This record gives sequence, structure tokens and C-alpha cells, in this order.
Amino acid sequence: MQGAEPPPGSGGGAPGKPPRPAPTPGGFREGAGRGIRRRTAIGAALALAAATTTAVVLAATHDPGTPETAPTVAGTSRPPTTPPPGTRGETGFAWAPPQGWTRTAKSPSNIHYHAPGGKQEIAASYALVRGGDLMTQWQEAERGSHDVPGYRNIRLERTTFNGRPAVVWDYYFTQDGDPWKARQTGFDEGGKSYQVNIWYLAATEDEALRTYSAVTSSFTPL
Repeated sequence: MQGAEPPPGSGGGAPGKPPRPAPTPGGFREGAGRGIRRRTAIGAALALAAATTTAVVLAATHDPGTPETAPTVAGTSRPPTTPPPGTRGETGFAWAPPQGWTRTAKSPSNIHYHAPGGKQEIAASYALVRGGDLMTQWQEAERGSHDVPGYRNIRLERTTFNGRPAVVWDYYFTQDGDPWKARQTGFDEGGKSYQVNIWYLAATEDEALRTYSAVTSSFTPL
């Protein structure tokens, strides 16, 4: 996100605070969509961005259907898990991001996609698990979010993510006076902590959650 400094991260799989209003950045794209880069101080603050230091990473990424020689996991001679058909391999996970959206890599392990028109943004990230209960970490992050303009918690509870124990956090916030909503889902697996998040203009909720459902159903830890 350009135009705003992320709040301090809390490590591991804990999210940061929800987005704060910030000056409109330039240089992303013309028109109303330029503001989308400002929606995700929370995404930029994800401690999942710390995954750049993890010792187990994919040695290469690829687009679906692109022939390539099998990469190896760094520091080993074994190949990484193959991304499922129809997904895009990233550092540490594979998924099927929305087609026609603009991709931004905040780091090799923190990938965002922005919808045309700037009304939705979706992100997936991972980092090494910092230890402790994920729900407790997220509750701590939620308690620090009440000074964010328009913030209102909808739910913060345990759930499942593709059959795995997980935590989900839904909330409201305002951006440029408009009502926005967010859904963040996180889970731990294999010593890593993963998140798949979406931020969207509240008026686009039905479309946004359909997109989120499709993306989360495709998400695969690698």
C-alpha cells in the first residue's frame, strides 16, 4: 500500500490494524482505481511478510500451464509440492487469483490482487509460526484496532479453512467516507502461518464474497 506506513506487526500469523485513510498515491493507474493501494495497511502489516526469511521456499514460481523444469526446495535436493492444476504457484502457496485483476507483490510471500475500478482487493500471505494460539494473537490485534476510522467488529471467531482449524475476522471500516468491509482468514500448518484476506466496498459485498470463496477454495499450502 502506498501513501501510508503500516502499523507495527505483531509477528507470526497475527494481522495488523485495519486500514487508515491516507493521501491518494500516484503512479498506480489512472482513474478511481488508483485509491485501492491505500486500502490495506492491515495487509502491509501482516507479519506474514516476514516469510522472506524462511529457509524453506520455492526456488521458482510459474503461471499455470507454463512448462518448466522442476525447482527444488532451497537447501535440499527434493522438489517442492507441485501446485494443483489451474492455480498459480507463489512462494509458499498456490492459488487461483481473480482473472483480470492487477497483481502486486508486497514481498515474495505477500501477494495482492486489485480489482478493476478499485473497489476490492484480495491478498494471500504466509510466514513462519511464531508460537502461541492464533486466536489469542488475533484478539490482541483486534483490541488495538478501535481507533481506526469507522472500525466496527463483526465477528472474530474460530472456524475451518478447507478442513483446517482456522480463525476468521470480519469488520467494518471507512475509507474516504465510504463504508468498507473486510474478511481475514488465517491458519497454521507445518510450522507456517497462512492468511487469505479481502477488503471491499460494502456495496460490492455479494460479488466480493463470491470471489473470495472461489479464491479460498483454490488455496493450497506448498
